[in-house]
Amino acid sequence: MVGARPGRLPISIGAPARVSGTLAVCPMYELFAWHLQRGLVTVGFIGGAKVDRFGNVNVTVIGECLRPKVRPLGAGGGDDLA
Repeated sequence: MVGARPGRLPISIGAPARVSGTLAVCPMYELFAWHLQRGLVTVGFIGGAKVDRFGNVNVTVIGECLRPKVRPLGAGGGDDLA
């Protein structure tokens, strides 16, 4: 969802309440292709839990792969933002 302005607090990121009043509803691939890859986005943000103390972006696990300390929710477009 692009430009979401829900009338009430959504219960999750994919909640139907977020669709009301949006500018567009499209797959993430299209959002990245139309906006990021065309250079229309100048600033991106990756959540702090996904960046370690060395500045590495961890999109799969933080810690050892077989026994991770944290398993982030996913890349969320981190590769495209970078």
